[in-house]
Amino acid sequence: MSNFDYTKEKIQDIFMIDVKSFYASCECVARGLDPLQTRLVVLSHAENTSRGGLVLAASPAAKNDFGVTNVMRGRDLPISNQFKKEIAIAEARKVPLPTYDSALDFYRVPPRMRYYVKENMKVNKIFKDFTSPIDMHPYSIDETILDVTASLNYFYPDDALSRYQKRDLLAREIQLAIYRKLGFYVTVGIGDNVILAKLAMDNEAKHNRTMRAQWTYADIETKVWFIQPITEFWSIGSRMAKRFASMGILSVRDLANCDFHQLYQKFGIVGLEYYHHANGIDRTIVKNKYYPKSNSLSNNQILPKDYSAKEFLLVLKEQVAQTISRVRRRGAKAAIIHLYVGYARGERDRGFSRQLKIAPTHSTATVIQAAELLFKKFYNGYSKIRQIGISLGHLIYTDELQLDLFSDPTTQIKDEKLDQAVDEIRLKYGFTSIFKAASLQDFGTSLSRANSVGGHAGGTDGMEGAEEVKDVKKVKNRDNRQRSANQRLSG
Repeated sequence: MSNFDYTKEKIQDIFMIDVKSFYASCECVARGLDPLQTRLVVLSHAENTSRGGLVLAASPAAKNDFGVTNVMRGRDLPISNQFKKEIAIAEARKVPLPTYDSALDFYRVPPRMRYYVKENMKVNKIFKDFTSPIDMHPYSIDETILDVTASLNYFYPDDALSRYQKRDLLAREIQLAIYRKLGFYVTVGIGDNVILAKLAMDNEAKHNRTMRAQWTYADIETKVWFIQPITEFWSIGSRMAKRFASMGILSVRDLANCDFHQLYQKFGIVGLEYYHHANGIDRTIVKNKYYPKSNSLSNNQILPKDYSAKEFLLVLKEQVAQTISRVRRRGAKAAIIHLYVGYARGERDRGFSRQLKIAPTHSTATVIQAAELLFKKFYNGYSKIRQIGISLGHLIYTDELQLDLFSDPTTQIKDEKLDQAVDEIRLKYGFTSIFKAASLQDFGTSLSRANSVGGHAGGTDGMEGAEEVKDVKKVKNRDNRQRSANQRLSG
């Protein structure tokens, strides 16, 4: 029995669109390969972890044929003996590693984050052909929410078609437009609101041949409540599932029909949000953008090895300098510094997370001093370190220079001019055009990360082997792939 009168809920025409295996699809298209049929994984560089690279994305064929999953270790991927030899030869010669294992018809390619960002921008540009930019919300690099309520009848004015038929036709048109222009397959969840569109995409569209699914208020009891297990429901992870289980909530149906007062008591406003979502209620309006009251800038890193305190202090200075330079580029000053230090696996302690209020500043020297103070105060004195996170918050936008009464004002002004000069040089010639000599030490990370995006390689690595596809028999003629795509998306 419904817990809400859905006739009183606003019906919107919402699309939740996901580019299928986005990173892997980008690499397949760049090589002239079919994103659905090619066995390919995007593998992070091994130096980011002590146990080999991580799978950042895997194509559908790699998942189906080899059981590959995201975040699988590179060492656990299938590999032929011949490919092992090719890797060994490349390492000995210090040349780029091969990417194509011909014996298994399997690609292992490094990430190119800047390329993925550019392709994402192309996808979002196509979306603007179907709805207003204000009715778009990029949810992640591979997912976007579209509200097509205002444009649905523009594309399909025929009164003989139902609202739900028009939705499906427009979703199909978007799928074909993206495939024809960029070569990507996209999955579309269609819903009466944002949560129903998201659930439709995650729980049905990804498994359909047409890659489309539509959930409405009429489907809540038959579809939303039957999502199993409960961790398949959006935003419910294993920890939250355990907390729900302690309350006797074992399924989405249980969540939708429980006493929402208890949820509010235990989880606050978030508990009410879970209750409403389990009942298919989401009153979000895409065009009403949310702007946080206080913002921050952060920089997080998994270190390439276990660091001693002495080695870590260099990385700390590097990361603080990088983060505060971003604050300056925004024309802001930071009033809070937050430091996270994660200890290495096997240590008794897990690490610490602490913050400190500071006088609003964008001085590199001042913020480094505050970061060192936090580290020396809360570090246990013996553990090896593997993770670092710096966050600078409570940003204040002002051009005024706040002088410290306990420091020489001449020195403060000199430091500000020095920071500005360094920023200008890096803006014009790149980050590596000027850096401290200490960063050349083996345990420095700023130079190796200078070309990264999101912690991963941002350049053209891995394309040296792109010509290999010319010799691969399974590369299909584009016209044949187009015909296959039309048949699939038409159902």
